[in-house]
Amino acid sequence: MITSEEINILLIEDNDGDIRLIREALGELDLSLTLTVSKDGDAASEKLHSGKQLDFIILDLNIPGKNGREMLEEIKADSNLKYIPVVILSSSDSEDDIFHAYQAHANCFIQKSISLELFTNTIQTMANFWFKIVKLPTKII
Repeated sequence: MITSEEINILLIEDNDGDIRLIREALGELDLSLTLTVSKDGDAASEKLHSGKQLDFIILDLNIPGKNGREMLEEIKADSNLKYIPVVILSSSDSEDDIFHAYQAHANCFIQKSISLELFTNTIQTMANFWFKIVKLPTKII
């Protein structure tokens, strides 16, 4: 459970429709969230190293610039970022993508649903789990 007043989420996603749906699904929850969006890996990399506190990362694999695999490896190799939970949210159901995500220490892999209702429910369930149930560190020790 994140105990800070504001939960800072970095969404790395290039699909405007998915961004809108994720923003709406999170907005319906009783949580204080700030959602920052990067539409490509290069912009996301800049945001990751900007010094802004991040609590959670939602990462699509198929993004321009540095792809999702490269982004995940960058995050988990950085001692200042590796503790941040990274959820892969991808349309891929490739066993290779799933295996690589876990091998690179993703915290979970969620396949995007084509059903609007299921997609919204999945995003809200993910948020409730990570922000209301799971105990996460509030600082780097």
